[in-house]
Amino acid sequence: MKLLCDRGRRNHLNSILLEGLNEHNPEFFAENDAVDKNGEPVMLAYDCDMHRIKRFNSALQLHSRSGTMICFDFQADVLRRFCCDNVKFQLINLSKFERRFFP
Repeated sequence: MKLLCDRGRRNHLNSILLEGLNEHNPEFFAENDAVDKNGEPVMLAYDCDMHRIKRFNSALQLHSRSGTMICFDFQADVLRRFCCDNVKFQLINLSKFERRFFP
């Protein structure tokens, strides 16, 4: 909750997570926060915005494409049950995150 309420820390985390990816493409077939080197959409899902997650998942299914969802390790099991097989997950280790952002 501290992270979601602290815009500065959230922006810092986003910049770390999106490092090395191509910029967000608002014209892309799926909602995204970035595009990877293979041209696949990437979504930051650690905030559990289920409307965005649903749109991302639905677009991947509709277009038979793959994409990556970035979330905390403790969120992955539930999101995997919700999302189609086209979604790959990149996990944020909660313990490491807490040590770095909330010492």
